[in-house]
Amino acid sequence: MSILEIFNQWLILNHWTVAYKFNTFEIEKHDILKKYDNLSSIELYINFLNIFSKIESCDTCTWFLCAEDYKQDYKENEFAWNEFETISLAYAMDESEQDDIRKWWSWHLPIAISVKNAYYSYLAIDLKNNFGSIVFGEEPEFEIASIIAPDFESLLKLIIDGKLKLI
Repeated sequence: MSILEIFNQWLILNHWTVAYKFNTFEIEKHDILKKYDNLSSIELYINFLNIFSKIESCDTCTWFLCAEDYKQDYKENEFAWNEFETISLAYAMDESEQDDIRKWWSWHLPIAISVKNAYYSYLAIDLKNNFGSIVFGEEPEFEIASIIAPDFESLLKLIIDGKLKLI
């Protein structure tokens, strides 16, 4: 059984809301994701995007981003995939700080978001310095992040084994 099948079972057993895709995801045709260099080389994550269309905790405060979530337009009450970048840019002191924030987020793709207890945090894939590793970041300075797993598969194993409580 694959790690994604095991993760799917874990989600169901832990009462997460899960929906599945019925069409193939092609990164080179996705307006947002195709901009992330080398993302296509993280095969397990691409497979993840090809399987799931929704993964949300039972309290709806934590969710994994699926291919459909990486979009340009959001309704007023929706949380955007790049919400934390937008928040950071709004509080940047000057243009130089904004440039640093944009650069940091161009190397880190958010893959999960939590707003539990109105406390914002995320998981992202590092696509530059520690390529493929998973980082955890939180408010107030979203760009200060820590590596919590060396790769996406290790992240899923940590979750399944109960060694990492989801954000």
